[in-house]
Amino acid sequence: MVLACSQNQILISVPLEVTPSQLWLDLCGVDTEKPRLEVTYYPESISKTPSPTVSFSPSIAACFDSFSNKLPPWNSNTSIIEYMPRVSKLLLDTIENLLHRKAVILQIHATLENGTVEYDTTKWRYTSYMVQTTPLNLNLVTIKFGRDFPTSPPAIFLQSLPYTTKSGGPISVQLENIPWSPRWSPQEIASRLRLLLIERVELFNKTCAGQYH
Repeated sequence: MVLACSQNQILISVPLEVTPSQLWLDLCGVDTEKPRLEVTYYPESISKTPSPTVSFSPSIAACFDSFSNKLPPWNSNTSIIEYMPRVSKLLLDTIENLLHRKAVILQIHATLENGTVEYDTTKWRYTSYMVQTTPLNLNLVTIKFGRDFPTSPPAIFLQSLPYTTKSGGPISVQLENIPWSPRWSPQEIASRLRLLLIERVELFNKTCAGQYH
């Protein structure tokens, strides 16, 4: 525990444990310094509630840039000893979800092969790649993983590259009625996504050819 005092403030900083520790290693690649719960107290202000935050080492801070906004509320009866397990559980859930998104994206790339355009390697929230069904039909597929993933499926967008609207804008759609189960493994998600795209991309291209030829 680290205790720091300044004018009208007391800062208490304690390390948070991530159990199992292998999750932390899987995320960071090395035994990076553990995150710390920091609580600032204002002893001279009865009305000012202590403010908790979580600090991360610079190498991984971008993965958790909004983590402190999700912390449980702190009230007048809260103690740091009781509060720490709740924060550790939230941190564990966040890491597990991030690693799951990473596994899904990497499996999608392995399954769909050769068409990757870009993907998010910080929070693993999105990926996009090209799909070419015929020499004249080239599509950009973008997959975005929301905060409710894997409870809900990712959002999938198709954009036609050879066709445009009459005003010259891109033609794009978001796929609806996506078959989904939060229990699917990354391998099954990638396999089912491949089959879904075979069907939906062909239908999308036929629609574009019929309406914007």
